[in-house]
Amino acid sequence: MRAIICDDDEIILKGLCSVIDWASLGIELVGTAGNGKEGLALLKEQRPELLMTDIRMPHVDGLQLIEEGKKLNPGLMAIVFSGYDDFEYARRALKLGVQDYLTKPINMDELTYLASDCVRRFDEARKDSFEDREDLLRKLLMYEVNDSGLITEMEHDYCMVLIFESADSGRLMAEAAGHMREQGAYVLVQREDLCEIAVIAPTRMTVEMRASLFLSHTRQLFSEQGMSLTCAQSNVQWGIRLLDQCYQEAHEALKLKYIRGDNQNLRFQDIKGDEKESDPSPILDIDLITPVKSGNVQLLKKRMGELEKLLKQAGMDSYIYMQFMVGSLYSTVLKELGDAGICADLVFENPVEEYKKLIGCETIGKAIGVLGENLKRICEYVGSQKSGVYSRPVVKALAYMEENYSSPDLSMEDTAVAAGLSSARFSTSFKSETGVTFTDYLLKLRMEKAKDLMRDPNRKIYEIAMMTGYSNIPYFSTAFKKYTGCPPSEYREKQHGLQGKV
Repeated sequence: MRAIICDDDEIILKGLCSVIDWASLGIELVGTAGNGKEGLALLKEQRPELLMTDIRMPHVDGLQLIEEGKKLNPGLMAIVFSGYDDFEYARRALKLGVQDYLTKPINMDELTYLASDCVRRFDEARKDSFEDREDLLRKLLMYEVNDSGLITEMEHDYCMVLIFESADSGRLMAEAAGHMREQGAYVLVQREDLCEIAVIAPTRMTVEMRASLFLSHTRQLFSEQGMSLTCAQSNVQWGIRLLDQCYQEAHEALKLKYIRGDNQNLRFQDIKGDEKESDPSPILDIDLITPVKSGNVQLLKKRMGELEKLLKQAGMDSYIYMQFMVGSLYSTVLKELGDAGICADLVFENPVEEYKKLIGCETIGKAIGVLGENLKRICEYVGSQKSGVYSRPVVKALAYMEENYSSPDLSMEDTAVAAGLSSARFSTSFKSETGVTFTDYLLKLRMEKAKDLMRDPNRKIYEIAMMTGYSNIPYFSTAFKKYTGCPPSEYREKQHGLQGKV
């Protein structure tokens, strides 16, 4: 809160300035005057929110000063003091809305209390007024208001809209919004991942300076937490009724994120540089099907690099081209897989979800990454089918089983987790590639291990059972007989020509 003091008694004036710690009360003392004429000049120059003045002064008295000050600022608060206990003066002062009337000698504690109360009321009024404006601006964007005193008040102000976006920012975005609101930004929309603000001021330069400060301070806040922040900004427009144009411009600028990636400052004025006539033919002509059908991962990687380069050159059209290509490409790849007798569920747990994930990517880089990884998985699967080599998940599963076959608790669920697949998808993939079910493969693995262990005539049958994952000896004997055609003891007898040790 800004204040001036006016008194024709120089000693009192100096005392008021030095005895009270105005800054600690939240008051900035912007000037003092030794008479009413000087006080009026100060009111016109500084436009304070609080006037503390003597009543009887030469040229212009205190009440005239308050009256003129109210014309300049209807919300001006005033505290008057006088050496006279004059009822008429007091009555006129109260009629002018003076906060209080103090008689001299001035009680500093009482003046301090009154000044603090003025600060409190000023802050409350400013908060209410600010919130009213903020609500009005939201309604203005929703076309819910046609006219208002507040709109008229801001009719000739300059405005700009900034959008801040950061994934998984949690309460940090709310903290940033609070800081900007404290500095005079109007928060239009606030979520955990996004904050939209309006910057409004009487001059273009002030709007640009405030916007620059909001941007640099918010980016520093996120940077200190190791988080990325994307900011989109509109052009500066003159007139509050063009706020909706600023809002649309900021959202258009945000679309540049698809081309330029995360953690960038995106300006609407830069869109012209990306609005170039582009020919989609080179993009749509890139052959990704051939490397997928042949299982050629290196060729696929090369083609994906070419695609990313062309998409970035396409500017603002890149998003449309990417969506079109993805839809066409996925339908073609699924058809090719079907013609080759390969079910898409063997490659992807949920092909539809993979497609949704891809078209939901917010940048070219992320979209290319997801598309490339999906096509690579198809490539590797096709290649493994052609060469008879198992796919990476099945190779992981076989290694896990080899390492853990001696555990009675080894299960398909645990093996699926080790392979990075769901149980259902793992079961399908495992049988498709190995030709047998998980249970049958595990049985064979354990029985072959048991046969190898029986070459040692000193090992007892129950030891071999435990070493191959069977805690139930009779069950092991039954499984072994079913697998080999004879009980464990007889099998070893045939192998060594001696009585097995049981």
